[in-house]
Amino acid sequence: MITRIDNAAPCTREWTLNERVNGNVFGRVRKNESPLQLRLYWKLNDISPRQFIGAYKMNLYALKTAGYVRDLNNNQQEVLLRFQSYGNSIQIATKRKAPALEIDNI
Repeated sequence: MITRIDNAAPCTREWTLNERVNGNVFGRVRKNESPLQLRLYWKLNDISPRQFIGAYKMNLYALKTAGYVRDLNNNQQEVLLRFQSYGNSIQIATKRKAPALEIDNI
């Protein structure tokens, strides 16, 4: 479902988790972008420097089948991709109390 790729690999997206906003980041992603290559960062608050977590290749269809992302019922064929921090780990989950897939550490 998720593979860590070389940090210098080209990625189509860069997202930053921010602890000030509940330690999460999410957005709409078109299913046809799968496999999605995304570079992920984390920061403590708005004024702290961001910390590189990793670069990943994600199979959105497999994540959807496993329940870690959810369909958005629209004509764009999109899913909601959401990352969250939990302790020192970074996870993918549809919401805070949903089953989560741990992908890395802060």
